[in-house]
Amino acid sequence: MNIAQQTRRGFLRTSAAVLAAGGMTPYVFTADAQAAGKPKAKNDRFRIGSIGMRYQGTVIAEKARAYGDIVAIADVDRNIREQARAGFGSTPRIYEDYRKLLERKDIDVITIGTPDHWHTKMVIDACRAGKDIYCEKPLTLTIDEGKQMRKVVAETGRVVQVGSWQRSDHRFRLAVEMVR
Repeated sequence: MNIAQQTRRGFLRTSAAVLAAGGMTPYVFTADAQAAGKPKAKNDRFRIGSIGMRYQGTVIAEKARAYGDIVAIADVDRNIREQARAGFGSTPRIYEDYRKLLERKDIDVITIGTPDHWHTKMVIDACRAGKDIYCEKPLTLTIDEGKQMRKVVAETGRVVQVGSWQRSDHRFRLAVEMVR
């Protein structure tokens, strides 16, 4: 064997090892991989603020608990605020005005389950407050609201996810599969 063949083989062997290691990187460093191991420490969990706590707002806040702790709740209805706080262990701080919740520097993520016409304003306000957001659909009511929101999300670099849980719920997915 000559030197050129050995170098080529060595290169291929090294490349294969690097590719294999690269393929493992997403598994090793993702939240899914970490979740498969031991539970996160209290300080490693997201701190979540939930805005709008009627039925759907409570549902998404409850789902978010798997990934963090509900530390703040905002709703304009005092009875709903109190019920929500009791439902989440009586520890979240409650607010009538969602903007007061957004002022908190210790909150990482916001869930929004309010009436549709509030979504755009609340998402924009949360982005500008440095929060990542999960918002129920519809995200906007007009194309112009969507353009405005997209601009703010790009400017702030925040993560915004729009929920359409009904489309991903296992019962609806099963129905789609059965029709297909």
